[in-house]
Amino acid sequence: MKAKTKVLVASVIILTGTLLAVCWAVNEPAEPWSLGGSWIDAFVGPDGSHTLCFMMLTPVDSGGNRYTFWLSFLNADYKVGGIWPEADGAPDMLGTAVRTGLNTYAYTAVGYATKSRQGQRAEILGTLVFSGKLELTGPDAMADTGSFVSLYGPDADVNPVDGLPDEGATPFLCAGPMETSARRIGVMAPCTAIPMPQPPKQ
Repeated sequence: MKAKTKVLVASVIILTGTLLAVCWAVNEPAEPWSLGGSWIDAFVGPDGSHTLCFMMLTPVDSGGNRYTFWLSFLNADYKVGGIWPEADGAPDMLGTAVRTGLNTYAYTAVGYATKSRQGQRAEILGTLVFSGKLELTGPDAMADTGSFVSLYGPDADVNPVDGLPDEGATPFLCAGPMETSARRIGVMAPCTAIPMPQPPKQ
C-alpha cells in the first residue's frame, strides 16, 4: 500500500511539474519576438486627447540586442502644455533601444522644440529626452512602460554644443512614469473598389 502511495504521489508531482512547464511555455515564448519594424504608438495626453506617433526600430547588430529608434509625433503638442508658447515645430526624435531581457528593452530618444524665424534657421527652444522601457507583449504588440520625459532649456547644451544635454545638466521638468501601447503595422488586404459617384448631367 505504501509503495502504491509513493508511486501515486510521484506521479502527481511529475504531472504538476509538466503542467507548470506547459503553462510557462504558453505564457513565455522560447524565442524572442522581433522588435524591428514599423509601429504606431497611441496614448492619451494630459488634456485627455489622443496622440499618435510613428516608431521605426532597426537592428544594428546580428543578435538583435541594439536598435536605432526613430519616433515622429503625428499630432504633437509643440508647446508642451504652454511651457514653450512660441514653439511651432518639433522635428522627429532619434534614439537607441538596448535589450535587457527576452522581450524587454531600455531606450532613450532625443528631440527638440523649435521656433520658426523668417529667413533664418529655426531657433532651438529646448531639448526633450524620453527614457523608458519597451516590452513586447505579443508578436505584434508592444507596451512602453515606466517612461519619463525630461525637458531641458537651451542653456543645458553649451559645452560642447552637440545636441545633447551637457553632463550634469538638470532638466527643468521631469514627468512620468507614463505608459503607452503600440501595434506593429502589418500587411492588410486591399479594400474593395467602390465606383466613384458620377457628376450629374447638365
